[in-house]
Amino acid sequence: MTNPIIIETNPDGSTVPFVEKSVRALGKNEEYLEEVIASHPELLELELIKNGILPKVFRQRELKNTLENTVVPDIILLFPTGDVVIVEVKLMDNPELRSRMAIAQIFDYASAFVDKQEDELARFFSKYGSAVPLWEHVVQELFPEVQDIENLAEQIKSRLQSGAVHLIIACDTAPVGLKRLIKGVAQQSALPFDLSLVEVKPFVRSGCDKGNVLFVAVKSLTTNIINRTVVTVRYEEGSVSRPSVSVLTTSPPDNNGATRFWTTEDVETEIEALGSPIVKKLFYLARTYSSGGRVISPGKTRKPVFGMYLEGTCSKGQPKSSQLFNQRLGDANLRIYLNMLENIVPTEVYEQFVMKLDALFPEVMSRGLREPLISLVDVETKFVEFEDCIRWLVEKSNSKC
Repeated sequence: MTNPIIIETNPDGSTVPFVEKSVRALGKNEEYLEEVIASHPELLELELIKNGILPKVFRQRELKNTLENTVVPDIILLFPTGDVVIVEVKLMDNPELRSRMAIAQIFDYASAFVDKQEDELARFFSKYGSAVPLWEHVVQELFPEVQDIENLAEQIKSRLQSGAVHLIIACDTAPVGLKRLIKGVAQQSALPFDLSLVEVKPFVRSGCDKGNVLFVAVKSLTTNIINRTVVTVRYEEGSVSRPSVSVLTTSPPDNNGATRFWTTEDVETEIEALGSPIVKKLFYLARTYSSGGRVISPGKTRKPVFGMYLEGTCSKGQPKSSQLFNQRLGDANLRIYLNMLENIVPTEVYEQFVMKLDALFPEVMSRGLREPLISLVDVETKFVEFEDCIRWLVEKSNSKC
């Protein structure tokens, strides 16, 4: 795309051309451009904003990545549609923009959310900092106009944990070769992302560098996701057991954002095609014991997700159904939501259930996670005992003890 030509006409008929300047030539730095974009996210050329759907903006919030290193995403946008956008801002003269470093940084930001549980997400996005309210409460505070907060909270969490986010590298001018570099990296990448390059170009009146600055956004590139094979090697620190390896081949998404709603029949068809005995067993376990027979997670997802819901009682004494576990087809683990369970069953029932899980999966449970990920291999090995554990919990929940 060629650079825009901007001409200002005055009432007397005279004209003044605007000329493009780098942010640095204006005596400004990256923080300045970041502040401009955070204040005016419409400069990112997002269709959601063009359609009047406005995001909540988060700047410079610290986060631990999977290696426990602190990372600080420049800008994160959360939308009431459940969409998540992560933005890395660079100036043209930053050496990182001419190498893979800027791309590596934004990938690191996205991957840092993959293992984050609800309490960690609540802490990160909450305006209260160290206080840790429930994740749903944080989302409700962010988007009070949304009716189905449970659905929205689940969608945002799902997209963050699966890496299904939109990544944007924003700069004042893209160096030669950056577009080609992004295309090459995107074709090789294993992340289910959309990656865009947006140039936010400053213009000033010719001969007047100290006047008002006009910013023009140019979306230079949006990548497409292609067929790719993901090989995940999981190694638990301190474990003497062999690492677990899972292989997943993904297909090209549709042209409407790569997400869709799934029916129970859709998921069952995908499970049959997958041909995994343990996934079949877990699906029918969920159908047997889930509250109201509900097994499908709410909202649009890239891959089919099923789970089991348990009915209990919330803090206000009203009946509440929360997801106990879910399984995303193609993933090598089962996610159990102890944080949700704790809010709908008596303390003694919760503690006994945790003890039962600890007896079955001591290596994972010893880490004290609120959303433990249990390897499907381990679940298959202990499936009879796991089913007994679920049956016990349902009976206790139904007895309202």
